[in-house]
Amino acid sequence: MQAIQTISDTGKGRPFVILHEDSAYELSCVRIAAALGERTRTILLRSPRISDTNWRELTELLQSKLKELSIRQASFVGFGAAGALVQNLCLADLKMVRTVAFVDAASRAHASFFSRCVERVERSLPLGLPLRRRAQGFDSKPYLQRIRCPALVITTPLADAYIRAQAEVLEMKLPTSWRLEVSGTEDVSELSRYILEFQEVPARCPQKNVSSVGA
Repeated sequence: MQAIQTISDTGKGRPFVILHEDSAYELSCVRIAAALGERTRTILLRSPRISDTNWRELTELLQSKLKELSIRQASFVGFGAAGALVQNLCLADLKMVRTVAFVDAASRAHASFFSRCVERVERSLPLGLPLRRRAQGFDSKPYLQRIRCPALVITTPLADAYIRAQAEVLEMKLPTSWRLEVSGTEDVSELSRYILEFQEVPARCPQKNVSSVGA
């Protein structure tokens, strides 16, 4: 049976929720959760593999898990494919999300080779007309403008060409977003610092450019 697992819940203060997919970015997430847990309440969650058939169920399970943890509002960090799940949570209940950081994330989790080819063709069409059928699973790209909380889009050396292209899409489509490139995921101090610094961005009236982020 699928479940969203609580790996750790440490620290006190305004909550951070870190979400990653099973077996992906696990060591980095554990280290970042430990670093952030020294400053504020930090909850590390692990999701089963996200697919075109289970993303709705997993979003509901994530919402139930947050309710179980008494989380009314939090800052979220979504790693890899789990970033798509965080995007869906934002679309379902934006009031729960204060800020969000996407690390090597995409608008679709585990897009197939065919989907990637279609996306390249779509970018060359007038107005980016969509070719995909709407029934093909979660795709946040048409709805990203609704995610109006401050969003930090981060890429690491683990990101391939597709993920880097997706980061550009997220940066362009999200109304209040910033983009950063970090040197690595093993040294979590850099990534943790950027995520913490990003909380200085006002949640209600953010500006598109904040000099303190990534300085």
